[in-house]
Amino acid sequence: MNTFRLFPKYHFPVVVPVSRPCRATVDGSSRRGVESGTEGRAGIRSVLREPLESQAALSRTDAVERTSIVLADDHAVVRQTVKRLLYQQADLFLAGESANGLETLSLVKRLQPDLLVTDLMMPGLNGLEVIRRVRLSFPATRIIVLSVNGDEPYVAAAFRCGANAFVFKPSCGLYLVPAVRAAMAGQRFVSPPLVAPAN
Repeated sequence: MNTFRLFPKYHFPVVVPVSRPCRATVDGSSRRGVESGTEGRAGIRSVLREPLESQAALSRTDAVERTSIVLADDHAVVRQTVKRLLYQQADLFLAGESANGLETLSLVKRLQPDLLVTDLMMPGLNGLEVIRRVRLSFPATRIIVLSVNGDEPYVAAAFRCGANAFVFKPSCGLYLVPAVRAAMAGQRFVSPPLVAPAN
């Protein structure tokens, strides 16, 4: 008997490549490898064998609520420095940035962020007036002043207008993130070597 008659007339063998690139997502990051032999499949099987508790923990981590921030400073170099500090914190999110006071008010009105980080000296509208207006219109938004003017009158004026924290620009690398944490917790913060006002 002719065995070839057992197959349909147009039956062709399916050719499967020995190896092919595959993309697997682990811990939210994309990794590229080769699914050949046992190496690629073993890696995927190990992901599938992860305990459900671990997968649930990853989901909870991804779902952490982040603090939205608007950054206002008329110096681009300062904004870049602050952005680098914020990007290192997984729970902080830069929603917008501006270089003048009027634009800052517009951004806060549109985005209604959790936190505003602002300089005192900006074109269009100075930082103290920005703080006062944001405090009146958006009382839930916390405010951090980031300034090179660390004299007591400036610090006192910022708190009188409604600031929650005051950070001296030369030391923002050390104290900006702690100031964010304190402000979001409802605490007053003044970075060393500045002195908090009496009232």
